[in-house]
Amino acid sequence: MDLGFVQEAITQEQLSRDLEATLARYFPKNIEGRHIAARILELLGRKQDMNQKTIAEELGIPEYALSRIISSLEAGRLVTRKKVGLDKLVRLTESD
Repeated sequence: MDLGFVQEAITQEQLSRDLEATLARYFPKNIEGRHIAARILELLGRKQDMNQKTIAEELGIPEYALSRIISSLEAGRLVTRKKVGLDKLVRLTESD
């Protein structure tokens, strides 16, 4: 598929609306959680696999709060977690 065609067909505004709607399903009453989740997804989109501790540090949030948000994203199959040694690596779920 032609990337230029896709970029024309899907605007940034449409992507933002779709992301907001998706995150609203997992964080219906937690607007702050939605914003943090969006930041997590954006960060993982740039850096692929990341350690949970590093994500928490980069976003300036406590690890326990990050873990709860990632659990919701994982339940929605937006991210996956993998334990490697003592680290918990988080990555975006690959689309089919």
